Amino acid sequence: MPNSLHTSKPVQLLLAPPAVAIQEFLNQHQTWLEAVIGCPLAEAVVLEFHLPFDHLVLDEMFAGIPVDSRCISYRKVLKPVVTKWELPPESTPRIELCMSRNREGGISEGRFGWDPHWSGTPLAIWLKKCPRALVSAKVAYTAHKKGRGAASRSLLIVNRSDMAAVLRTLESIEPPKKISMMGGRDIPLSSDGYCWDSVTLNADLDRFVRQDFESFFRREEWFRRHNLPYRRGYLFYGPPGNGKTTAARIMASHPAIRAFGADFRTAEYGPDQLSEIFDAAAAQAPSLVILEDVDKVGSGDPEAMRHTLNGLLSCMDGLATEDGVIVVATANDPAPLSAALLKRPGRFDRVALFAAPTQELRQDYLARVSAGRLDAPAAAAAAAAMDRFSFAQAREAYIMAGQCAFDRGNDVTPDDLIRAAQQMKREGRRLTTPVDGRGVGFSTHENEAEEVGVRPVNRG
Repeated sequence: MPNSLHTSKPVQLLLAPPAVAIQEFLNQHQTWLEAVIGCPLAEAVVLEFHLPFDHLVLDEMFAGIPVDSRCISYRKVLKPVVTKWELPPESTPRIELCMSRNREGGISEGRFGWDPHWSGTPLAIWLKKCPRALVSAKVAYTAHKKGRGAASRSLLIVNRSDMAAVLRTLESIEPPKKISMMGGRDIPLSSDGYCWDSVTLNADLDRFVRQDFESFFRREEWFRRHNLPYRRGYLFYGPPGNGKTTAARIMASHPAIRAFGADFRTAEYGPDQLSEIFDAAAAQAPSLVILEDVDKVGSGDPEAMRHTLNGLLSCMDGLATEDGVIVVATANDPAPLSAALLKRPGRFDRVALFAAPTQELRQDYLARVSAGRLDAPAAAAAAAAMDRFSFAQAREAYIMAGQCAFDRGNDVTPDDLIRAAQQMKREGRRLTTPVDGRGVGFSTHENEAEEVGVRPVNRG
């Protein structure tokens, strides 16, 4: 055998099962790890836990360089607890860099800002009141599951004698509010986003959605005393643009909630992925699972729909013993959904219709969206001109009217709104195509119901 085939150099496993990949990482960095954590690896603890310390490092490395602040959202909560950081000797940081815009001061005022993402290099982090460092690392491995490619495990490597102090410090960190999306980019939420004034509800929806949701956090002891499961399920359905997603986002913004989401418009989810999101929600209760556009399951393929719905049913049935989990599903048309998903008690306690608003609700909406600049008679006249408009269409009309008012340098008038509504109706007629009796764009339809209501399913 030629000598060229023999080598004494160590073989580095770049992709491997999790346990093998983690052990290879520990072996590769052993000298440095033991130096910064202050003990042999045999006396350390490896925690599988994700906290993006790299956000703070990126913030410091990009000082003086425009950065999209949304991409390093943890920097503010990490600064008070971190004293310094360090890279392994002779390590070159790897940063995935994209072009973006920093919209922290508003969308129209958004300026260019880089979108940096830390890519694999481990970090030693010194926390206040902790004498030695911990090491944060992300280790790549191969999932070896059908349809799953390369993945990673987030690790914290801690001196065992420091673990109590480290965990006390970490538990003081309040993460930024967000919806953790399955298979997609997380959705950031405003710190003041829990405000029901941002959606217009009629009396029934206010009672069966808002009041029911808010009372959930006050009735745990009562539920336990009466031997009732402490969980809740909502199905919001109705034509687009009438507040389903807005209501779900408000619920996700509740200070006590950890929110998770799956969007069936953009992705297909297997049983394992659905189980992961429900398991994560159960582990972090009180929590909210948002299933966006659940009627799009399977994208029209009956077999794919049946397979995914069965997985979803299994997950929701598995919550029978899990407390503190709230499920919110949205659908434009609930007809394709399995009867078992809709009618079996314990899956959805409230089935709420978000239909086209009445004239009175449109009037209330216009008065609110105009920040009080429209008085009651003006809002009523505009609402009448927007007959059968959804809330989204009414907002579009207000924006169109606002553009005209901006050109004149004046406030929006009822005439501006009426002309905008008439223009939208004309454009809607031009765009309407007879596909299943529904139109395209911002068209309106004589056969759409005006009623807004709910169908409650009582379960204690």
